[in-house]
Amino acid sequence: MLYPQSRLMVFCKAPEAGKVKTRLSKPFEKRGMDGKQIAAKIHEHLVFHCLQNVTKNAVAPVQLWCSPDKSHPFFQKCKDEFNIELKNQGCGDLGERMSRSFDDVLSENESAIVVGTDCPRLNSSMVERAFTQLHESKCSVIGPAEDGGYFLVGLTRAQPDIFKDISWGSSQVFNETLNKMSGDVHELGELWDVDRPEDLQRLLVEAGALDLSDEFRSFLQSIA
Repeated sequence: MLYPQSRLMVFCKAPEAGKVKTRLSKPFEKRGMDGKQIAAKIHEHLVFHCLQNVTKNAVAPVQLWCSPDKSHPFFQKCKDEFNIELKNQGCGDLGERMSRSFDDVLSENESAIVVGTDCPRLNSSMVERAFTQLHESKCSVIGPAEDGGYFLVGLTRAQPDIFKDISWGSSQVFNETLNKMSGDVHELGELWDVDRPEDLQRLLVEAGALDLSDEFRSFLQSIA
């Protein structure tokens, strides 16, 4: 393990139809398909794809932070498949939940990174570069997303203010967070995520250049 005294925290919702990737369901419903169930399945595949990528190369121990809690069978499947620890996100808005997770992890570790599961191009090399910046430069790290959010935040000490009064879900999340971060901040390269129908179309177009599982490729072909 390259950074055994660090933790990679993957934030994830349970794949319940109608509660995840809701913006992806409408185009399928217009075609007379079960859009909510398809959106939930897309979410499942993205989660597995993310975990497959970030657990490669043994960069740091991985934790799956689960919402609403870790009792959902999907989370147990992830634990068994990738040999990762499950943690509960708990209550509150996204900022409150991420702030608590950093408090928990940084009380016992040198650094921590939180990522979502929506960016198909996120991989272990990017995670390794982020941890290296944290350890060598003692700075904070943030990875901007094309839609104005972020896909990664890395810290060596708790900074609760960066999770307060943020316009979650808006195009201002990255800028608002960056303005609140203290000390030196290293910005990673921008990535795109899968939230809207046009993002799904992009995923279909770029699938050939991504390291997707055979199951994910087959599923994408079935809904194309």
